[in-house]
Amino acid sequence: LQCGDLVSRGDVYSQWERLFFTPAAPLISRVPLFPSLGNHEENDQQYFKYLSLPGNESYYSFDYGNAHFVVLDSAFTPIDEGSEQWKWLVEDLKNSKATWKFVSFHHPPFTSGGNYYSKKRIELKRILPPVFDKYGVDIAFHGHDHDYERTRPIISQNGARPVTYIVNGNGGTPLRYVGKREWTAYSERVFGYTLVRINGLRLELEAKTVDGRVIDRLVIDKGDPTEDRKYVEAALKLESIKDPIEAIELAEEAEDLVDQVEDTNDKALAAKALGMFNKAFELDPTFAEALVEMGKLNRLLDKEELAVEQFQRAMDILPVYPDSYEEMADVLLERGEFEESLAMARRWAKVEPDQTGPEEAMAEVREKQGKPELAILHLLRALEIVPSDSGVHRDLAELYAKLGRRAEARAHYKQAIQWMDSENTETLQGLVDKLQELD
Repeated sequence: LQCGDLVSRGDVYSQWERLFFTPAAPLISRVPLFPSLGNHEENDQQYFKYLSLPGNESYYSFDYGNAHFVVLDSAFTPIDEGSEQWKWLVEDLKNSKATWKFVSFHHPPFTSGGNYYSKKRIELKRILPPVFDKYGVDIAFHGHDHDYERTRPIISQNGARPVTYIVNGNGGTPLRYVGKREWTAYSERVFGYTLVRINGLRLELEAKTVDGRVIDRLVIDKGDPTEDRKYVEAALKLESIKDPIEAIELAEEAEDLVDQVEDTNDKALAAKALGMFNKAFELDPTFAEALVEMGKLNRLLDKEELAVEQFQRAMDILPVYPDSYEEMADVLLERGEFEESLAMARRWAKVEPDQTGPEEAMAEVREKQGKPELAILHLLRALEIVPSDSGVHRDLAELYAKLGRRAEARAHYKQAIQWMDSENTETLQGLVDKLQELD
């Protein structure tokens, strides 16, 4: 099972070849693949051309052994109560007599990662769990957040049996931060996969890292009444989970305003968005992400000292949130405090060791210091993390060109062009022009 986002851009052919089929070939040449649509597939026809799936291919089900699997589309097909997909789901689960039932779809209704503050999550949490626990779903698997997380079993007021929800969006793309919420049984920012073994009435689940280390285990034994009763009685009541709905709605509305501010640089809109983020933070004092957005807007409004206070406070509230460190590194760079900016970028790298951003930030500092060779080393390290990053290839090409190292510049311009999103035609043409100038 794969929970969506097989590629970064569903309409870019080279990504299907180089980011999915080539690296996945040793596995999918011998193991059947059943994915769900993620937002990054963009509902593009390439997904449907390359994959042969049951049903209408957007959502479908199948049986294997004594287990029934349902794959939903949470990205592009309506799934609200009464929709065609929702009605299909109810009938499908109702008609299955399998011992074990599993559901897979992209967007998690329970996550302690970056999509906790999401109206989409709230809607899915309202719509789907009562269906799952009414018709005997055992585990639901998700992606979207780039981490691993397993919930305690969760059951709604009228549910027949609790459901465990698992985020396993840690299969390859750069990871993101994850915290803990009231439902969290285990969470970790780590690359890996989830392995489930079923023997009759006993299920054993292991979450493993890429080097085989077991980080989490779950056993559900329906054949042992005592153990099964313990599992059921440990369930968290769905209705007891209180979400900061008003804060989430305010923040999403403010984000829409921020998009407009980025296009227009409208200070009045920025002030309005700032007030909304501030209200969201007052409603939920753990909302570190809102604090960072407030800091960004205060920088735009020339209130840098207040912004710095907000970034530092966000670090205290949620030390694993990387944007706080990124913004502080940028503030220090603008002030010309180069060593302090480097130190902050190193702190950022400890929080996000699998992202290119910290190395790019250090490269920018080194370039401002007049040390291009050191900047190149940082960018090469960034490519060790994400070899397909078009922007890093472009920056390297420009540095090599400045140093007169034309062969290296040409090589990285070619890589930048190869990995550039196809819709960025203006940027793409600019890279082609620079390559032709070198030639």
